[in-house]
Amino acid sequence: MLDVSIKPAVILRPNKR
Repeated sequence: MLDVSIKPAVILRPNKR
């Protein structure tokens, strides 16, 4: 569940982490 939320965020903003 958390992976799905972090995956899209990392692809759009890898700097945000």
